[in-house]
Amino acid sequence: MDKWNRISLKDQTKRILSELSKNKSYESDYLLGIPGSYLDSRVFPRSDIISGNPFLTTLSSNPNHIGVHTEGSSEAFFSGTQNLEREVLAICAESLLKCESKKYDGYVASGGTEANIQASWVLRNFFREGGLKNNEICIMGSSDTHYSIHKAANILDLQVSIVEVNTETRQIDKNGLKAILKKLQSEGIRGIIFFLNMGTTMFGSVDEIGSIDGILCEFNFEYRYHIDAAFGGFIYPLTNPKQKLNFLHPKVASATLDAHKMLQAPYGTGVYLCRKGLMNYTSTDKAQYVRGFDSTLCGSRSGANVVAVWMILHSYGYDEAKKFCEKLVDRAKYLCNELERLGISFFYQKYMNIVTIKAECISREIINKYSLVLDSAEDPQWAKIVLMEHVKMANIKDFLEDIKRGN
Repeated sequence: MDKWNRISLKDQTKRILSELSKNKSYESDYLLGIPGSYLDSRVFPRSDIISGNPFLTTLSSNPNHIGVHTEGSSEAFFSGTQNLEREVLAICAESLLKCESKKYDGYVASGGTEANIQASWVLRNFFREGGLKNNEICIMGSSDTHYSIHKAANILDLQVSIVEVNTETRQIDKNGLKAILKKLQSEGIRGIIFFLNMGTTMFGSVDEIGSIDGILCEFNFEYRYHIDAAFGGFIYPLTNPKQKLNFLHPKVASATLDAHKMLQAPYGTGVYLCRKGLMNYTSTDKAQYVRGFDSTLCGSRSGANVVAVWMILHSYGYDEAKKFCEKLVDRAKYLCNELERLGISFFYQKYMNIVTIKAECISREIINKYSLVLDSAEDPQWAKIVLMEHVKMANIKDFLEDIKRGN
């Protein structure tokens, strides 16, 4: 799948309501064994649900998407909206991250943190199946990598190793990487779960897989990559279609995307993807009451979030989504050009919509007024601007004028 099509709201509504009709209904079907129900009608009166609104209707119907629906059997009660989840995953895996059709598994998760932990869990068990012990497996990433890498290591009882980055390019320091790999080798590490960033939290920076892979190939490690595209996954592949962080690389095992960032879906909506077969490493047969068992970290999850993502993707289609992202990138470029004229130091990753300014270059009053995000509350070095849909050109110009006035 190179592209996906735009669908009118009328046709979206028709399709979603059709899929909902395939789900079992708490209201009209006999569902005596399921530990769930529609939203509490005393708190959320069903008459208040906007008639015909597909997302609100799904939210009220409250389908549970427990399990993984890209392989094996699933709970038949919610088969209709599970179809929509498979279509969401196909767009993310095939169109955005260049995976071969049907050669992936995954699910709509609660967000990037869960998806990153899921990825680490899967790959830890993958390495253990190959004979490695926990103390022989290490999670690695750059100093700009999301803090969930530490959560994953703590939960899974794995060592974590962080590589410093060049402060100008935000790319991993090659000599530092080599030194750490030599140290890990001497300590008996044999397997590496390497986090590659597509849009770091603070800088929007994107790791160069080629240079990192070249260094890893010099050592005798078993390694796999996880792409943390929580921020960049719904923008960078659209604004830079030739980018290399995708499933075309044979060592890329999995990826994370966050729909509640660039896609503007409700918070608590992320995507986890992996190569076909890897989900088996976290599958449990203990939940025998769940048809198809369960391989996910979270277990039960909302089908309404799936519908929200499906609607957003199909309201745009590939071409309109690309135009939307390019508009935000153009705003970032404009801001960068103006900051250069003012002599303000900043970092900007090409094709992204994050501009991170040296904190010393602007006053704390401006930082507070415009709600810029600091890299540290104690000793801030950087202040981040994210050019999202609500950040209009007028807001950017006001910000720049305040800098000029020294406010």
